[in-house]
Amino acid sequence: MAPLGRKLLSLFPGLGYAAGYKVSQRIYKFGGQPWINDVLARNYRTNFTNLFGERKGKMMMQATAGSLTGIGEVVLLPLDALKIKRQVNPDAFRGRGVVQIFKEEGTTLYRGWGWTVARNAPGSFAVGSFLPELASVLSLTSRDETVIRCERGYKGLYSWRIGL
Repeated sequence: MAPLGRKLLSLFPGLGYAAGYKVSQRIYKFGGQPWINDVLARNYRTNFTNLFGERKGKMMMQATAGSLTGIGEVVLLPLDALKIKRQVNPDAFRGRGVVQIFKEEGTTLYRGWGWTVARNAPGSFAVGSFLPELASVLSLTSRDETVIRCERGYKGLYSWRIGL
C-alpha cells in the first residue's frame, strides 16, 4: 500500500511544474516590471513627458513597462505546458527527466504563445498603469516599503483576475 504522502500528491499531477511556473512568473513580473520601468525612465522619460505630459507620461511609462513585462512572460510557457501535459497524461512522464522532456518536446512547448501575448499585453498594460495611478489619487505619494508591497499585492490579484 502506498504511503499517505504519495497518495495525496497523486491527486495533484503537475504540481511541481505548476509551482515552478507560478514562482518564476511572480519573480519575473514583480521584479521585471520595475526594472523595465527604470530602463524606460532612464532612456525615454522625455519622450513620454513630451507626448503625454508629466503625470500621464509617468503613467504611460509604467503601463508600457507592464505591457512589455507581460509580453516577455512567454519565456515561461514551457513550464505551464508541461504542467498541463502532466495533469492530462501523467504516465507519459514516467522515466523521463526534465532535460530529456525539454529536448524531446522542443518548441512545441511554446504553442499558444500568440494568445498569451494577446492576453498579457493589454492586461499588464492596465495593471501597470491602473494601480500606480490609484495610489496617486489616494495621495499615497510616499513610496515606503508598505505602499510598494500593497501595490504589488494588488497587482498580483488584479493580474490573476484579468487572466480568467
